[in-house]
Amino acid sequence: MRRRSYLVACLIIHASARAPKFEPYANNHGSAAAAAGADFVYLASDAQHVAGMTIASCQARQRGLTPRTRLAAGGCRADCDALARDLVVEAARYEFAARREPDCRVLAQALARLLHGRRRFPYFAQPVLAGLDRDGVGRCFAFDSVGSASEACVVAAGAAQRLLLPVLDARAPARAPEDGAAYPRFASADDARAALVAAFRAAARRDATVGGVLDLTLVTRDGAVGERVALLGDDLAAAAPS
Repeated sequence: MRRRSYLVACLIIHASARAPKFEPYANNHGSAAAAAGADFVYLASDAQHVAGMTIASCQARQRGLTPRTRLAAGGCRADCDALARDLVVEAARYEFAARREPDCRVLAQALARLLHGRRRFPYFAQPVLAGLDRDGVGRCFAFDSVGSASEACVVAAGAAQRLLLPVLDARAPARAPEDGAAYPRFASADDARAALVAAFRAAARRDATVGGVLDLTLVTRDGAVGERVALLGDDLAAAAPS
């Protein structure tokens, strides 16, 4: 009898060891970054989605939440899409209740609440939100998967964050002693664009998940204008508005 119990226990342990492991997420990687100016903001994101060692697709990561606020995220593509849809719903609810379009600060708070509310089974997404506030000033925010947010002149999130931030920080404008703002901003859109392109080109040479295609969107009071830039000489990266 004791031997039989021992054999049954061994079979149970052996079966449990071979049971398939529950994996709720697929890591499709991806990175996003943003640079803010006095009256504009630039949002940049790579377009390559990977599944293991396979390039699954080359599609834009950015989503328009309002005419002056955009979102991009890296991680699981399904979760990134679900997060963007939920945030669009939050924007519509705010506009219906307040009778005005939400600015980027309102949507940043809503995004932090969404992420924190799912902290026990979080979205597998590292988002960057960029847009204009009520005064038309450019702002950009980076979030982790549980809702912790950071705002600065340049932000980055996703798989290549550790490669993007050193280049962006080196190209960010220096703080003037008499400047009373929370952080300095880029003086021109060309400088912000050059910083983002340089950062992603540096990352593309060191991180295989970045790929050779970069989506750039300039957000101003007049709306959003997008373009597609080649990082590694990819002929498919022709300029195209988003």
